[in-house]
Amino acid sequence: MAVARKRPKMKRTQISLLPEQFERLKRLAERRGVSFAQYLRDNVRAIEEYAEEEDREYYERMMSIVGTVKGADPDLSVKVDEILYGPRKPATCSLGFETGIG
Repeated sequence: MAVARKRPKMKRTQISLLPEQFERLKRLAERRGVSFAQYLRDNVRAIEEYAEEEDREYYERMMSIVGTVKGADPDLSVKVDEILYGPRKPATCSLGFETGIG
């Protein structure tokens, strides 16, 4: 007796491709012996995996520099503007009075 496999529920969508994109993808799907839709799903999965790996590598690169500046002010990330541009000057209106903002 054959066991019926339940197919995952698919979400129908519509995309627009240039005619040459459509023809090339259709040929590639035929060459691999799969439907156009299956070929697209497989490649979307490959793109997702690539993006996840790229995100992971970026995160690892960023985390590799954490803690590399020894002896720095622990509030450095909060004070970066003050350090780069100097202390904040009080905001003044066009008449020269301090506005209390800033």
